[in-house]
Amino acid sequence: MDATPYPDLLTMLPSVTTGLCLGAGIYVLLCLILWRWQNRLTFFPSRRIRYFPDQYQMPYETVWIDVPGTEGDLLHGWWIPAPGATQVVYLLHGNGFNMGANLAQAQVFYRLGYDVFLIDYRGYGQSVGPFPSEAQVYQDAQVGLDYLTQGRGYSVAQVIVFGHSMGGAIAIELASHNPDLAALIIQGSFTNLRDMADHDGFYKLLPIDLILCQCFDSVDKVPALPMPILFIHGEADRRVPAWMSDRLYQVAQTAHKEIYFLPKGDHNHVPEIGGEPYQIRVGEFLAHLTCASPSVTPKTR
Repeated sequence: MDATPYPDLLTMLPSVTTGLCLGAGIYVLLCLILWRWQNRLTFFPSRRIRYFPDQYQMPYETVWIDVPGTEGDLLHGWWIPAPGATQVVYLLHGNGFNMGANLAQAQVFYRLGYDVFLIDYRGYGQSVGPFPSEAQVYQDAQVGLDYLTQGRGYSVAQVIVFGHSMGGAIAIELASHNPDLAALIIQGSFTNLRDMADHDGFYKLLPIDLILCQCFDSVDKVPALPMPILFIHGEADRRVPAWMSDRLYQVAQTAHKEIYFLPKGDHNHVPEIGGEPYQIRVGEFLAHLTCASPSVTPKTR
């Protein structure tokens, strides 16, 4: 019986070469797209604000803040005053939605007797300015802190910064430039975006170290922070694994650091799931700050 003739490899070679070149081109194009428009895969702002502080039984004042060095850029914020407060919690939200999605968290601090201040980064909610980037949200956070010290009469030492998820990374960056902050509360946050890329798994086939230009490298910044820090993480968080908060806690060198894992807590609803025990735990951490430093009433409220 005659053997079945083998395909003519020479005639197949052009097709194989074309396929390899096409595949390589698509791969390179994908890498370039991820590098060029990386911020579009990092930030997910919403312009529509669905919830307001009065829906959570909190009085509030709308605040508009000019962003220095820009032509007309504005930060939109909410000032929520608590009777008799001598410290303020500055709340920095994560990369999705806007500050309206963080009012359950703000309510925790308001009930504990603290003034609360929230901002939307440029590109979020009603804030005016270009689409966010890592450098830009860092700048916005500092502008908000400057407003508290210059516009509300608080000293930096009277400001407690709370950051959720990516807001935790922004809070850590802010603290690295303002070491006199009263404290940090970092909830559901991550070590850095490189570790998050590994966790997501999608980027394993890509040269992520060459592509990544948004870093949010909290794990390298935390060891130098001198202020008290409370790390909080929901054990059922599927977006950011709880081991990342544990890692941040382990590398922190401050004399006062605490970590609180909330059973059944997810990524976005920790205060709602935690309820009263969560509020008590946060209050205990904040009470330590009150005992450790004298109360000074801000000049303006």
